[in-house]
Amino acid sequence: MHKKANVRVCDIGRRFLVLRWTDPETGAIRQKSAETNSPKEAERLAGKIEADVNAGIEVNPAKLPWEYFRECFEEDKFPLLATQAAYTYDAMFNNVERILNPRYVNDITAQRLARFQAELLKSDKRLATIITYLKHLRAALNWAKDHEMIDKVPKFRLPKQPKGSKLMRGRPITDEEFQRMLDVVSEVVGEEATESWRFFLRGIWCSGLRLSESLEVYWDRQDKIQIVLDGEFPMLRILAELEKGRCDRLLPITPEFAALLEQVPKANRNGPLFFHPSHGERWKADWYSRLACRIGRKAKVIVDINPISGKEKFAGLHDLRRSFGQRWAQKALPQHLMQLMRHESIETTLKYYVGSDARIVSQAIWGNEQPTS
Repeated sequence: MHKKANVRVCDIGRRFLVLRWTDPETGAIRQKSAETNSPKEAERLAGKIEADVNAGIEVNPAKLPWEYFRECFEEDKFPLLATQAAYTYDAMFNNVERILNPRYVNDITAQRLARFQAELLKSDKRLATIITYLKHLRAALNWAKDHEMIDKVPKFRLPKQPKGSKLMRGRPITDEEFQRMLDVVSEVVGEEATESWRFFLRGIWCSGLRLSESLEVYWDRQDKIQIVLDGEFPMLRILAELEKGRCDRLLPITPEFAALLEQVPKANRNGPLFFHPSHGERWKADWYSRLACRIGRKAKVIVDINPISGKEKFAGLHDLRRSFGQRWAQKALPQHLMQLMRHESIETTLKYYVGSDARIVSQAIWGNEQPTS
């Protein structure tokens, strides 16, 4: 049966209402200004355009607004993405809008992409993050082309990681530095939230969970990352839609994390592991990340200094994850560490954690013997 176009009147906050429809022949999304802010007049024009389109009469559509493209992309792709991937797309789109402020999808040209890349490189974002944003933007524009929202994807080259440059923007922190962070928690979050925050920081330190993962860990929900303590060994069960690796997994946890879980009274083993609603409102991941960095700043734990600007970076949640990875890199085989870190590939584990710290390797080689020089 031949598909018919259905022309809708939409208010997108502009001077005039707009008319949108899906081309029955190509499936492409089309849009045209109604050139009026009267719903009645717009509906009348929508009826005329709908009749023309369905009769095969060509209608010249306008450019597709950027915000509508983003809305369509997120509705189509986000339900299929892992939590962290959706978060990365969201951050990428926000940066595009902050730097380029595009009105239409077609505004994203090769020249403007060069400016976007240049502005990101001037910021304090690490190169790996910038490359990730550009890859995600390219994927989103390819999606737009596949849906005939744009005619072609502008070409652009990704910046390359300089050979020999460090991979981490930050570093694993020491036991003493972690204790300093625990000691200043109350000064940052207040006495009432101190215990829940100390438990949270210890949880990341002992588990190596990503922030996005940690907020999805529950005692009693199978649709979340579920704690499983009734088997031979304690485990985490992660569903594919929540996991960066995109597959269902039953993953081991370390004895130190298991011991932390055992501290929770059985009567309290319900709901989320961290920041239970009974202790107050739960916030978005960004809020917890910023507050953790404030704790690192208060404890004066510096993990990186920008060689150009001299700006100091203080310890945050990902540095606790790095510390976990470094500790277990000395105890576990790479393939086992890959599972503990929940990396998608062994290459990531080898690149960031195995053989990356000369001081620890030297300690293993020298033991109690000291150099004579």
